[in-house]
Amino acid sequence: VQTLVPPTSTSVASLFRGSCSDAVISLMLKQAALNRLSAAWDPKKMERQLSEETVNILHAYRVNCATSTAAAQLILPEALKQLPLLILSIFKLPGFKVSSDVRVDERMAALLRYLTLPVARVPPLLYPRIVGLHNLTEVAGQATGVGQYVNLPPTVPCSADKMTPDGAYFVENGEVLWLYLGFDVPSSFLQEAFGICSLDGILPENLRLDPQRSPLTATLCAMANQIRTVKGSHPWMPLKIACPNTKEEFKVISLLVEDPLAGQPSYVDHLCGLHKRIQHKLDSY
Repeated sequence: VQTLVPPTSTSVASLFRGSCSDAVISLMLKQAALNRLSAAWDPKKMERQLSEETVNILHAYRVNCATSTAAAQLILPEALKQLPLLILSIFKLPGFKVSSDVRVDERMAALLRYLTLPVARVPPLLYPRIVGLHNLTEVAGQATGVGQYVNLPPTVPCSADKMTPDGAYFVENGEVLWLYLGFDVPSSFLQEAFGICSLDGILPENLRLDPQRSPLTATLCAMANQIRTVKGSHPWMPLKIACPNTKEEFKVISLLVEDPLAGQPSYVDHLCGLHKRIQHKLDSY
């Protein structure tokens, strides 16, 4: 038997200060999945509902906690700064995309998976992590001195605009770890990583990252294992390679949630839309 005594407060400011964005977005994702599984599901209605909930949250914060700021500013609670981005990402998940490229069985499997996801696995699913591999420093992949951890390069925003054609990247969403190769990736990188000079005519399934091949592959494998390790008891993430102009590349591109995808706007346009709706609500408040 466990007895929990959570703290309570009548202060709206304390409520926002103590909010957990992971828990909030996890609840909203599961509610959206339940609605999607209902016979009366309407994609436009779901989008309006989630957007309206987001606007109400941000409007409540503005009215109760940020009255002294300029009216033209979009003010986000410190604890919920990622909420608009993660809400937008929900619309771009396979379970919710209104697109023929997602099979019915894939959609159903995805929706049922969303309902059972632990809170800690929701944020990486909604906002994948991208790590650049083509300009590694000397300390990349080297031990940090803390347990079995190794140094990882800085992350890259989840947008194609922040990725270069001559780059190579790890892209992971908590379920799959992709090694994405740009169409202009240097032949020196390919030679050291895979023993090839070009990706022409190469199928991704024929490429293998062997830690014994070279110092580069040893570093890449160490970083891949580091990414897998920090997921704790989560399922082991398979490493898959995505080459240009393949179906694997399409799957990686579909993870770039800051870009326009699946009929949904970019993150910047989404923020602008939310700001206008909050302003309208403030004007009529």
